[in-house]
Amino acid sequence: MNEIRDLYEERCYMGYRRITEMLKRKRSQIINRKKVLRLMQKTGLNAVYPKKNLSQKAEGQKTYPYLLKDDKPAVADDCWGTDITYIRIGKGYAYLTALIDWVTRRIMGL
Repeated sequence: MNEIRDLYEERCYMGYRRITEMLKRKRSQIINRKKVLRLMQKTGLNAVYPKKNLSQKAEGQKTYPYLLKDDKPAVADDCWGTDITYIRIGKGYAYLTALIDWVTRRIMGL
């Protein structure tokens, strides 16, 4: 399981089939892909890859107009934006939120 986790941390986009091949080359022993799949499921390891149709809006979802189309921000503190992301740490996640001024591109707060 430790070797599987090490390979996964190096290349998180690899699934159980590619990890099985890497283990076969590394250990020069026969290892079954079903066992690797079972161990990856047990430890919660999944390949990271782009999912299908993430950009399409859901049925009945309202679309909001872009409010800054005609009135672009010109001076500092005219317009702020925010974003949120998560960072994997150990066994969990830490969330990072940033507030940024669109004109100066300065971080206003975290």
